[in-house]
Amino acid sequence: MRVKDLNEFDLKIIGPYETRFRGKVVSLLASTPVGKVGILAHHAPYLSIIKEGKIEFILKSGENKSFELDGGLLKVKNNQATVVYF
Repeated sequence: MRVKDLNEFDLKIIGPYETRFRGKVVSLLASTPVGKVGILAHHAPYLSIIKEGKIEFILKSGENKSFELDGGLLKVKNNQATVVYF
């Protein structure tokens, strides 16, 4: 399956002083205490701690983006994912 065939969902990556990303993506990959978790559009509601490391996501154009984070929280609900980092 090609990236442009995947459905999008809203992603916000926000911290105490800035919003690092706000937009539509087709996938999100983050490290949690139980391993890596992958999020796609219409994922079931989900809440987890994010471990220190890289958070990766892919835009509809196929462009890969990533940020190094010191940890945070991931919430997924209603086709929206929010990462709050420390």
